[in-house]
Amino acid sequence: MKRFLKSKYTDYQSFFMPFIASFLAGFSTTSRLFISIDGSVVGKDCMALVVSIVYGKRAIPIAWVVRQQKKGHMSVT
Repeated sequence: MKRFLKSKYTDYQSFFMPFIASFLAGFSTTSRLFISIDGSVVGKDCMALVVSIVYGKRAIPIAWVVRQQKKGHMSVT
């Protein structure tokens, strides 16, 4: 997975955006969508930054990044 994410051929535009675009195309243009950004602890000493669409009473994850770091705020770098 690490090699996949660090590959010069893999980026957010080519990997996440086709799925997000087709997912959003299925929603009505009259309904309101909310985007949520959440950082959560996963595994041992890892944090996940997850971007989700809130639809009804559910948060549907559309993109995420997991970094090895202790609980707390994620740095920009």
